[in-house]
Amino acid sequence: MVSHFYVAETDQLVVVKQRSHIFFFSVRLFIDNIEIHKFALRDTSYRLNKKELPSGSHIVSIVAAYGAAGTDYQVIEKYIIQIKKDANSSLRPSVETFKPGDILIASDNINGLPPGYMGHSAIVIDEENIIESVMVDPSIYQDTIEQFFQDHTFYAHYRPVSAEMGEKAAEWAKQYLEKYKENKSKGINKPVFSFFKINSLKEPWEVIYCSKLVWLSYYYGANYKFHNDYLWFAPQDLEEVLSKDPHFKLIYKHPKYKFKLDL
Repeated sequence: MVSHFYVAETDQLVVVKQRSHIFFFSVRLFIDNIEIHKFALRDTSYRLNKKELPSGSHIVSIVAAYGAAGTDYQVIEKYIIQIKKDANSSLRPSVETFKPGDILIASDNINGLPPGYMGHSAIVIDEENIIESVMVDPSIYQDTIEQFFQDHTFYAHYRPVSAEMGEKAAEWAKQYLEKYKENKSKGINKPVFSFFKINSLKEPWEVIYCSKLVWLSYYYGANYKFHNDYLWFAPQDLEEVLSKDPHFKLIYKHPKYKFKLDL
C-alpha cells in the first residue's frame, strides 16, 4: 500500500508530513477522531507539541482528497503514536462531563466566517443538552451538546464554582424557552434574533442572540451580572469575562480556540 504521508516523532513534537507529490486540495488531520487541523493548499506539514496530548496511545488519522479527470478521490491513512510522559490534554477529553449552568463558547463558526470572528455560545441545562439562540427560526431552541461539537471544534468549556448558581441559570433558560414556545404558539414571534437592533441586555423579549441568552440566564436566574463593555455582549466578551471571573473555572479549552476581534 502506498503511503502519501508519514508521522514522525521527536522528544517534543509529533510531525505530520506529506511524502508523495500528489496535489491534495483538502487534507484534514484527526487525533483520536477529533479534528485538529485543516491543511491550507500547498501546506504539506504540521507540527503538534506533545504537551498538548495526554500520555498513552493515540490514533493519528489523515483524510486527504485529490481530483483526477473530473473525479474526486479520497485517501485515509492512520498511524499510532505513543505519548510516554504525563501532560494535560488541550484536546477535547475523551470523557467530559457537563452540569447545569456550564457555558460553552466556540470561536469558530458555521456561517462561513473564519475562526476567531463572531463565534457562538450556549448554556448547558443537563448532562446531554444545551439551550442556544441561532439566526434561523426558531431563534431559541434546545439541542444536544454533541451537536454543538459537530458544528464547532474550537471551543472553551466553563463551569460556575457554585453548582446552585449554575442550576438556577439553567432553570431560567428552560423556562425562557418554554415561554418562547408559548409565544410562538400564539403567533407572537418574540424575541427575534438580531445583532443590530440596539436594546438593553436586560430586556429579554425584543431581540436575542446566543451570548445574550447566557447573560440573561445568569442575570435573571442566578442574580449574577456579567460585565459588558458595549451594548452588544458578544461571545468574545463572554470569554473575556469568564476567563477572569473567580466564580467560574475553565474545564477545557481547545488549543486553537482564540478570538481575533474585540466586538
